[in-house]
Amino acid sequence: MACSPVVNSAAGTATGSPIGAGPALPETDGDMREMQDEGITERRRQTMKSTTDNLICWTPRILAILYILFLALFSLDVLDMNIGFWETAAGLFIHNIPALLLLVVLIISWRHEIVGGAVFTLAAMAFVAMQTADLVYHPSRAGALASVMTMLTIAGPPLLVGILFVIAWRRKRSRVTPDSPRP
Repeated sequence: MACSPVVNSAAGTATGSPIGAGPALPETDGDMREMQDEGITERRRQTMKSTTDNLICWTPRILAILYILFLALFSLDVLDMNIGFWETAAGLFIHNIPALLLLVVLIISWRHEIVGGAVFTLAAMAFVAMQTADLVYHPSRAGALASVMTMLTIAGPPLLVGILFVIAWRRKRSRVTPDSPRP
């Protein structure tokens, strides 16, 4: 699975312990308290790190699912038309092509975050380019404020998802050591 918790193999063993036999024994009560405090601090640090990693891992996936569902809602206007079954089915399919393409990208991105980062960012930029061209060539169709609000509503979420996928990819890549296989 793409979102696996971070495992620290060195946690729990102290440096200088014989053949990995465990932590060295404390000599005084102060040493014992210090070791307990360090252990608690290390556990908190690991818990926070895994919580942050999970948040960074799952947020773009959940946002992408919600965005795809949002795009799919626009296809429901076909149901208001008084046309036959096959025309309705074809209309639903045609209106859902962008959502279906992003669904395929999301499935690929589940394992390869960089793909999601690139495609979702490009999708946002393509929509902004199309909306800007429409505003330039047809200024009477919509006001500038309405066009900007449309751009933020439609292009903002995939841009955010793309950025979050890139962040998740970079964090996953930085966790890999040179001697371990790449995910």
